[in-house]
Amino acid sequence: MVRSCCYPECTNREGSPVSFYSFPLDDEKRDIWINVCQLKVYRKSFKVCSEHFLSTDFRDITDTTRGLLYNAVPISQEGTTRPDEIEYLEECIPSEPES
Repeated sequence: MVRSCCYPECTNREGSPVSFYSFPLDDEKRDIWINVCQLKVYRKSFKVCSEHFLSTDFRDITDTTRGLLYNAVPISQEGTTRPDEIEYLEECIPSEPES
């Protein structure tokens, strides 16, 4: 199966100079991603490419590898996350996973 981005109107596929990220395992957080990506159907194989996140959503894992922060959410189609989305996310998603 060829990896591709499920974000609306995105044509990035495997071989593009972007990274691909799986949807969160946490139900609430995954639902937010599904909503932002405007998906009517969700499959575990769906990925979102790095073009749909802010630069502040990443952390360096190694010199050449970046990972998403725990509370990262794809940006809305308008280009940024709306203030009401940010407020909702801050209320619903802890900044670090519970141990």
